[in-house]
Amino acid sequence: MAGIDTNEDLIYNSEPLASDYVKQAAYNSQLKTAQASGLDNGIGCAILGVMYDGGKGVRQSNTKALEYYGKACDLKSQLGCENYAKRKDR
Repeated sequence: MAGIDTNEDLIYNSEPLASDYVKQAAYNSQLKTAQASGLDNGIGCAILGVMYDGGKGVRQSNTKALEYYGKACDLKSQLGCENYAKRKDR
């Protein structure tokens, strides 16, 4: 994901864990939280965009990443606007 700001702290803010299962559970939890608040929240939409952009906890989807970055930008999220512009240029 060269060039895309992932802001990993928003997605997974803890010490690295050895177990992929534990990491997946954490991403699933973040996904549910972001989806619950994300549709009317710029940061929530930006987080969903990052997750779909990198396939973190979800199946990677350029289309969904761009959609959520666009929603985030519409909701005045700087991260969403920057990542939307970078994704659009690819």
